[in-house]
Amino acid sequence: MKHKNDYTYKNLQSEQTNIDGKLSLKKFKLQKDYASLQSAADKEVAFNKISFNIFQTLQKMAENNLN
Repeated sequence: MKHKNDYTYKNLQSEQTNIDGKLSLKKFKLQKDYASLQSAADKEVAFNKISFNIFQTLQKMAENNLN
């Protein structure tokens, strides 16, 4: 009976190690995906600021041409 319990315990330990490894990999992938999304959001904010500045510049140029 002791051998069977030892085998079961070691088998459970092995499964737990396997699960921990999979969780670690998933966590890494999620962190990587989050960083990519964060980078994309930062690029969108920068693009919007640049677009707004261009629009303001064109608007001022148009006003100057009218005067």
